[in-house]
Amino acid sequence: MTRRDWIKASLCAGAAFPLRLSADDPVNLRMRVPNLPLPVPATRQKGTYSVLILGDTHFDQSPETVYHAAYPGSDVSASLEATQRAEFVRNGEMWANRIPRLLAAAASARQSDTAFAIQVGDLIQGDCNNATVHAQMANDAFTAIKTSLGGNLPLRLVVGNHDIRNGANNSVASDYRTWMNGRMTTETGQSVSSTNFSYMQGHDLWIHVDFTSPSLSMIRSALTAHADARYKFLVTHGPVIPSDCGSYNWILYGRSEHTNRRALRTLLLQHDVIVIAGHIHTTELEEVVTDEGRITQIIANSVWTREALATISPTCTIPSNYGALQTTVEGRNYLAEYRPAIVRYIRSKAAGFFRLEVSDRGVLAHFFGGDSSIPMDTWRLR
Repeated sequence: MTRRDWIKASLCAGAAFPLRLSADDPVNLRMRVPNLPLPVPATRQKGTYSVLILGDTHFDQSPETVYHAAYPGSDVSASLEATQRAEFVRNGEMWANRIPRLLAAAASARQSDTAFAIQVGDLIQGDCNNATVHAQMANDAFTAIKTSLGGNLPLRLVVGNHDIRNGANNSVASDYRTWMNGRMTTETGQSVSSTNFSYMQGHDLWIHVDFTSPSLSMIRSALTAHADARYKFLVTHGPVIPSDCGSYNWILYGRSEHTNRRALRTLLLQHDVIVIAGHIHTTELEEVVTDEGRITQIIANSVWTREALATISPTCTIPSNYGALQTTVEGRNYLAEYRPAIVRYIRSKAAGFFRLEVSDRGVLAHFFGGDSSIPMDTWRLR
């Protein structure tokens, strides 16, 4: 099969994002074939560093009374309570054994050039129904992870839905954001007054977006101000490119804010952005290429619920399979906006962490499953 045939096989009619397929198409087709090196513009400036990426961690402890003595709130149904109590048990088991092993492996994967670590939201389980206990849970989680990674490595966060979920106590969301801003001021070395913020690491732009209260204007301003950045990263809890799962619309502006969702999509395409996300509890790579540009996304997962999840065994590796898991008309229509432009797609239930290696030669994402000491897979992002 030729490269052009391979691309055509991944398309579907009626696309919102058609690829150029004319005979004189100037787009370098190499970027549409998985794991082939991409050309690096000569204008890129030197600077090499690595970053550790942790997925959702859902910090919790057993017994439930440690953080959930006041649970449930008045707005929790019997069925939801059963689901959430099962999550408390799951999380307690993870943190009693597997998560400490995963963090120890991440600490071992740290290199001399590792600049910082990122945790992509749902740092904690939440569901405390007590503002004081919720704050203690956040502090305990942050301390446990930072200490495990060596204590002196900056740890940078984004807001996840669980981080501000606390039953009927409405003050928790604002309290958490205030707490996080203080932490991020220390961890970034700059004043952070909003959970939507950005910073430069050498010649690269890093944008952190509050999934539960994003700021499109902040994203646009940061990308405009640093249009000449070597690489541009956007870190968020919920993805930008929908995951092929039941939570397909849990993306930035993903429910009813379709105008903002599509405006964000165009903006990120135009700036060739790399997205780092979580939330889905799977390990994924999605890449879309259109006439407007490219978005490359990885989804990290550190919810290591079973030993078997320490091995990456992709359930999908073919772009044309993107969207195959949707069982509703709404879900199929939603992913149809992205499916024709998907040129790389990997999905696995694996849990672990990533180490990004960033240099003039490109951006590599090394995946470590569970507590593995060596990468199990490597994806070229740029």
